[in-house]
Amino acid sequence: MSIVSVDLAYRQYKDIGLCVLNSAGISIGVKFLPFPGGDDIPEPERAVDSCIDICMEHDAQLLLLDGPQAWKHPDHGTHFARSCEQALRTPAKTGLPGSVTPRTYSRFVEFAIAVFDVLDQRGWPRLSVGKPPHGGRPLAVETFPNAAWRTLGISPLPAKSKARPADVTNALAQLREMFNLDVVGSPTHDDLQALVSGLAGVALERGDTTAYHLAGHPPIKHEGIWREGFIITPLPSPLFSHS
Repeated sequence: MSIVSVDLAYRQYKDIGLCVLNSAGISIGVKFLPFPGGDDIPEPERAVDSCIDICMEHDAQLLLLDGPQAWKHPDHGTHFARSCEQALRTPAKTGLPGSVTPRTYSRFVEFAIAVFDVLDQRGWPRLSVGKPPHGGRPLAVETFPNAAWRTLGISPLPAKSKARPADVTNALAQLREMFNLDVVGSPTHDDLQALVSGLAGVALERGDTTAYHLAGHPPIKHEGIWREGFIITPLPSPLFSHS
């Protein structure tokens, strides 16, 4: 069973992290791939085309993406953030439609929401219930790498602009101590963020509710616009532990 995890970026395709995870027995196969597009500026439709193509190539029905999936619902969260963002202390806060705090995150938030909207139109709906999916239907699931590191008890990676190669190497080593990973290739900062988030997708795919956590409320359309949604994070799993 495979899942695809993507660490979104809006400036260049080459900044998007991509990891394919495959669980077999008590090990997790990990493969890092370059996201198609190179130096081009990402567009939601083209990014979705690539994501779906990669999922089809690897027979994956779960697509995890780091980036907000929807706007805030007026009945949930704080006055400027969704419930999941409030719970996980995300740096970007997605308010009512068009409102992002701080404003420097506006382009990223709008891009990510557009990606989820296009995925929904292409038959990849948002995760809508707090339990494992059934029937093998495609699903798009929101992640947040910094929270993923924290729920695993590992210090989050420094920001990409401040991270050293040793930071990436050491963080990967800590994941390998915790999980039985069979890693192919050396990850970039973005790839490793995709990996740590993707571990929650492995648990979700296997139906192991003890190995992931969902923060937030189910996504819902309000006034014709998608609101709220879950953010999934991994938890330590005895199944894939070396011990």
